[in-house]
Amino acid sequence: MSLSRRALGALLSLFLAGTGLLLLPSAPAVAADPMAGAPAEGSCYRLTVKAGWESSYAHNAVQCSGRHTSRVYAVGLVPDGVSLVDDSPALFAAVGRTCDPDHWRLAGKDPRKYYLSLYSSWWFVPDAGQRAAGARWISCHVALDAGSRLLPLPKGPLPKLKKGKRVPDKVARCTTGSGKFTACNKPHAYRSVHAFVTKARGSDSKVERLLRKAAIRKCSPKVSSRTFRWSYRPLARNRFVIACFTKTSR
Repeated sequence: MSLSRRALGALLSLFLAGTGLLLLPSAPAVAADPMAGAPAEGSCYRLTVKAGWESSYAHNAVQCSGRHTSRVYAVGLVPDGVSLVDDSPALFAAVGRTCDPDHWRLAGKDPRKYYLSLYSSWWFVPDAGQRAAGARWISCHVALDAGSRLLPLPKGPLPKLKKGKRVPDKVARCTTGSGKFTACNKPHAYRSVHAFVTKARGSDSKVERLLRKAAIRKCSPKVSSRTFRWSYRPLARNRFVIACFTKTSR
């Protein structure tokens, strides 16, 4: 007597169960996803300075219409073979290829103009769980860096820094009376009006002395107040950018 395929299958299952064997369908292979967990371009976050120095940032996005301190402006992939956990030249090169073009479109390439603003760029790679799923992305965030804190970004499109144009108040670098950086559309005591690049080398105290001397010499003719302030940021290879601040009535 012949058995149908379904009946034969049932008998085979019973037989295997009786012998202690069990046939299970094999699980489908899960393909690695190089974009696993990657943020969407244009998404907004409440990034902090402390979190910004970490290699990964896995917090949830927030509404860009509400308070936020960073915005993703570019997302790209790291080539295979480049480590995501070592700060290697190859990784930095991948970051540059991903982040630089869009950041330059926003803030330009001139370090003097850039330092007259509060714009800063931060980048992240996937965390351990995302890397285990095959993630190999880089995300690039723009923020307003006031030193010890990131200021809320203005809502809507971010203003571009244009050659020959004054930096828009809502992203321009000002200081309070106590010397803290703030945006120039907020109450402030001094506003950055000029920046220049200079060189200095030696011990920390010697570099500070040389930068102070350069600031006094070059800022004095650029400010419109009897008193002024200055600040600096290191660039590379003993180069620094110095900003000059004039006193304001605001």
